[in-house]
Amino acid sequence: MRDERPSADQVSAWGGQFQKAFDPAKVKKQQIVLDPLRTLVIGERGIHLLQTVGYKPEPEVMQRQAFEHLFFCGPKISDIPFEVRKALRDALWEAVDADAVAFTKRQVFQLFDYEKIAEKRWERRRGEGGDVLAIHRAGRVEISGWDNARDGGGHWISIEAAWHEPELHVPFNLKHLIPALLETLGAGRVES
Repeated sequence: MRDERPSADQVSAWGGQFQKAFDPAKVKKQQIVLDPLRTLVIGERGIHLLQTVGYKPEPEVMQRQAFEHLFFCGPKISDIPFEVRKALRDALWEAVDADAVAFTKRQVFQLFDYEKIAEKRWERRRGEGGDVLAIHRAGRVEISGWDNARDGGGHWISIEAAWHEPELHVPFNLKHLIPALLETLGAGRVES
């Protein structure tokens, strides 16, 4: 499958069409338990993740994503099972008047089979530090680094976020790896 990521200009143009053709009332509001600590909430205007954190008795909202961004980019939340991502994409598409838009279901919210994506790790050392870009089969990409033999911290992004907006997420020192990242992720794209 060739790279069919829509450009930022396309997404911007499609955004107005989406807003006119999308009926959020058609998307079923629900909570889906992803694991004992994380619950995906589908609400009035988008999704968010409730996560139990450490000592706190109540779960916290960790990530929010509006339906429009979710529709074009896929989930920012990592580790969502394939069946849940597919059902979510289908529900969003069913809430769009397909006759009123210039894009197709195939052009938005790419689906990935995380098991088909090879785990990879790239490092770039610089002096006493470095940067890491790593793909994990759990449905996430790690972006991290270190300085002077100390962990410099890092964060995880979803496979979908890395696919759709790599220029936004990949640090400057690792930008040259974007083509390799996209090629590796592309192996997990699913037609549906």
